[in-house]
Amino acid sequence: MSGKEYTARTVEEALEHALNEMMLTRDDIEYEVVTQPSKGFLGFGHKDAVVRVKKKVIEELKEIVEDIKEERDVEKEPIVQKIKEESHEEVPGTEKISTKASEAVQEKMKEESVSEKETAPVVKVVTEVEEAVAEEVLKSSPEQKNMDKKVAFSAAEAKGREFLSKIFTEMKLDVEIDVKEKNGYLIFDLKGKNLGILIGRRGDTLDSLQFLLNLVINDKNAPKIKGIIDIENYRKKREETLINLSHKLAAKARKTGQKVVLEPMNPQERRIIHMALQNDRRVNTYSEGEEPYRKVIIVPETNAKESGRKESRQA
Repeated sequence: MSGKEYTARTVEEALEHALNEMMLTRDDIEYEVVTQPSKGFLGFGHKDAVVRVKKKVIEELKEIVEDIKEERDVEKEPIVQKIKEESHEEVPGTEKISTKASEAVQEKMKEESVSEKETAPVVKVVTEVEEAVAEEVLKSSPEQKNMDKKVAFSAAEAKGREFLSKIFTEMKLDVEIDVKEKNGYLIFDLKGKNLGILIGRRGDTLDSLQFLLNLVINDKNAPKIKGIIDIENYRKKREETLINLSHKLAAKARKTGQKVVLEPMNPQERRIIHMALQNDRRVNTYSEGEEPYRKVIIVPETNAKESGRKESRQA
């Protein structure tokens, strides 16, 4: 385990020192005790506690996301220029808007007396004007809208690759990223060795990484694009596991006549359970509890009728 070591008389004191320095809570870190404290004998041989502390993977990912967003706010590529490059022709109706953009930038530079250290405000103005131009372009024709969708997917893929590559570099992981569009989604398929750390317990880390990915690729973009991260077909295998589990637990519910409560799952996995059993008229399924502890309940149909509680199949 990598991380920074902290020394104190006790393990708790060492951890407290680490949390104060890192400005984090106990839930945000992982640690291991390198050396247990020892009182020694008659004042001799005393040893302090040594702990090695590091941020949890999800905290590191959040910081990387913020860094990427800050970089992109300054270095954002003009939207209209991308559209022109894709179409290989001038975009109608943008000349006047572009002139206004130029004038607005020049005026802003005069007002702000922009130096090299003050370029960020000007870039922000340029970006806002470019987005206004892009909005006008989108209204031009159906063909233009289709082209923009293609450009949006291309831009989202580039952002996603950049984001994931930076994360894997920070984590010192050698990962191959294969991206394809399927049914309106962008599938980021990851391949490499020792990628279990990216999956986590029952896919928790993978889902968190996917959530951050979607924040990145949809930053100020329209239309919204859904990105899905998969690691060597993990999601399909997980779906098959959940389907098999649902049938086994449904059989158990029918046999015992008692409801079966599954472990807490995310909305996507709960939906898989509901869909797997929706045509089985011998059982009824519903969800209960609050996120992130919401879980699926499987009830024998006779049990549900006797109790007068016919629940809808909702995730």
